[in-house]
Amino acid sequence: MSLVHEVVAWDFDMPGLKKIVMLQLARSAHRASQEASLPIHKVTSACGISESAARKYIAELAREGYIAFIPAPGRGVHYRLTIDSRVPA
Repeated sequence: MSLVHEVVAWDFDMPGLKKIVMLQLARSAHRASQEASLPIHKVTSACGISESAARKYIAELAREGYIAFIPAPGRGVHYRLTIDSRVPA
């Protein structure tokens, strides 16, 4: 869990629900690796949005360069935050 990434994510200029998804991914990321392994159902329940909305916002965050998808064994997906230049060491 990385409060550091979450604090940085608060400063991003983006619409409310997309920011909430970004904050959840940032909160779940490990500080050193900036990686989060978060099933979509956990994103939906934590953010209070539908699965389709969560998938839409995650795809937008990836397109905009805030996160990157990392293949995982099986059907899992890992996310890597790409906000390292904004995170203090």
